[in-house]
Amino acid sequence: LCDRSSDVCSSDLRENLTILYHSEQHTEIDVTWYDISGKSFNTQKVMVNKGINQLKVEKGVFRYPGIYFYNIKDQFNNFSGKVHLLD
Repeated sequence: LCDRSSDVCSSDLRENLTILYHSEQHTEIDVTWYDISGKSFNTQKVMVNKGINQLKVEKGVFRYPGIYFYNIKDQFNNFSGKVHLLD
């Protein structure tokens, strides 16, 4: 579950989810979550520092086990990924 600038570190529904995100600068990013149908259900604005950042997602954001998609966007980059959450 990896692209050039982000990596997901947990896939258990009972635990908080952590996404590692590498930023080239101190900036604000938008993190949006989508369900399998493509409907967005959670968006957060997060300030990140230059370098590697840990974006924590509370386990309560996800109602059910399954496949979820995320998009991380800042003024220069746009990354997407997929998470398989297990019960």
